[in-house]
Amino acid sequence: MPNKEKFKPNAEAPSEIPNEASASSGFDPVEELEKIKKLPRGEKKAAVEAYKENLLQQREELTGIETNLIQVFLENPDLDEASLHELFEKDAAHGHLSHTQKEIINDVIPEVVERRKFIRDLRAQFPDDRDLFFHLFGFQPKKDIKISLAALSLEVEINDIKDSAAITQGAFLEKRKPTREEIEYAQYVGAKALATTLVDGPDRLVIVINHSAEARKAMEEADDKSFSNESIVAHEEQHILNNFFNATRLKKYLGEKNLGSATELLEPKKELELYMHLFRKYSAEWDYKNEALAYYKMGAPLDLIAKEVFDPKGGGYPVWVYKRSFSKFIGKEANRKAWKPFVKEEFKEIFEAELKNIESNAIEAMRMLESTGKSRAEIILLLANEPFSGWKKFAARYLEGASKKSTK
Repeated sequence: MPNKEKFKPNAEAPSEIPNEASASSGFDPVEELEKIKKLPRGEKKAAVEAYKENLLQQREELTGIETNLIQVFLENPDLDEASLHELFEKDAAHGHLSHTQKEIINDVIPEVVERRKFIRDLRAQFPDDRDLFFHLFGFQPKKDIKISLAALSLEVEINDIKDSAAITQGAFLEKRKPTREEIEYAQYVGAKALATTLVDGPDRLVIVINHSAEARKAMEEADDKSFSNESIVAHEEQHILNNFFNATRLKKYLGEKNLGSATELLEPKKELELYMHLFRKYSAEWDYKNEALAYYKMGAPLDLIAKEVFDPKGGGYPVWVYKRSFSKFIGKEANRKAWKPFVKEEFKEIFEAELKNIESNAIEAMRMLESTGKSRAEIILLLANEPFSGWKKFAARYLEGASKKSTK
């Protein structure tokens, strides 16, 4: 719950979204930073220290409020908008959130409720599990399956390794059978949130749970009870909600009015590069980071992580999913006019070439940290708070620090 201690009068720009403007109440990091810049040199040090404390306290408050809201929703997914808004306002009443931070949460609530309605309506349209399975994946399962309604997704429990491979490794999208290699990899996938299905709807609509004999054997050998199928489902639904918050923050930062007036921009290519880099940071990089750490926690080898998380042919997030989302994000006018000549070119560079390099560096960073003798749990803690694109630099700094300590 929010910390109700009094804020100090002044306060580093946020490390995530740096432009959260506020009303007169609350603490606004950007406004406070501008005030600090105008202070006499002798007063800046104390002001910066106060700023850092205020920023940390605000982040703790925001995390507490969002965590509580998410937990309540996951436990009571059919709460209406009014009830969720009331819960949020009660939690935020004595905090120090900025006006825009409050706006972001109030904007997320109806989106979450709308997603829940889509899931319920889809389930009602296909009450028979096998009919719904065919609608989602385009083929009939070889063995029994079970489909359940989670808070924000459909849980699809599969008992056949080939069915699981066809889905988790992406073969169903190409209307083909899984290869021998894909079937072998599938045994390590206990559960997975799919980036997409054949249904025209929200991303990460389905969480596949692999109950095949091969997967059960692999999980038993891994002997990781903390990474059960149930924990993976909770983990994935948490990601879905986190992504709602990130997407909304991104919209606030870029400014929705700019999206609608993109045709009036003097330098559309330059604006596109900015939007696309930020969109990648808060979509693909976010997804890849969380999934890489999840697989790493399960004990998956690094080459499996590279394939399962990063390689779209191996079941990873296909680039076209992000291209589709980006097109929706910038709007029809921008797609049709000012940015259309640049989207294909820039997307190939930013979401393929640059991202591929970031992914390779991430795997290398994990190898570097493993060379220090750190356990997987310790490495996860080290990387969890680092931006995905900065993992290799962090690992290099960490190794350098460890080397200095060993020579003393």
